[in-house]
Amino acid sequence: GRFVFPGYALGFYCVRHTVDMPIGDTSSAAATSAADLWSSAASGRNDVAMEFRVRSGTGEDWSAYRGIRLRMLAESPDAYGSSYAFEARFPEERWRERSNNPLLYLAYAPDGRLVGTATGLPAADRSVDIVAMYVDPDYRGQGCAERLLDAVAAGARDREARRLVMHITDGNEAANRCFTRYGFGPTGRRWPMARNPGLTEVELAFDLRPGADG
Repeated sequence: GRFVFPGYALGFYCVRHTVDMPIGDTSSAAATSAADLWSSAASGRNDVAMEFRVRSGTGEDWSAYRGIRLRMLAESPDAYGSSYAFEARFPEERWRERSNNPLLYLAYAPDGRLVGTATGLPAADRSVDIVAMYVDPDYRGQGCAERLLDAVAAGARDREARRLVMHITDGNEAANRCFTRYGFGPTGRRWPMARNPGLTEVELAFDLRPGADG
């Protein structure tokens, strides 16, 4: 079975051509992980590139993470398996637990503003689910999403994961383009969203094994 981090539901929102996330300065040796190596180099996949700094979150980031998580749920309720009303009631302890996940990443713009986030959840089948991914609309299409995906991929490889898995809402063509562009492909699995059975979740995967192409 798949491990689900407490309180999380799978979901993703992307507008236009890329998925962008905010990154922040590292504040500890633990934050200076492989993910930091991906933060500043442009990938060449975007028409416009901006330097973003990505780092792992810590328990002390709980308030900033809470803010961006609730924002994504309010802006795009159909893109996520959870809801603003449900998560707005979470106590500080729950947010600290989430932000302390070693595969939770924060992305910061050059001016220091938190503009994106993504979380990886390891599963028993050596895959890592990407959940709660979001990029501020003002920073989409500038390479932030790819920096976040690179960070999650690096962290997943450090844990010897074989693939990344993403669930998107059927019909969200912008999200589908975003992940296909990065190298994700459909697995053929789909099911009704638990929170809203009128919506369908579609599974995409990215192969992390050496020599694999998405």
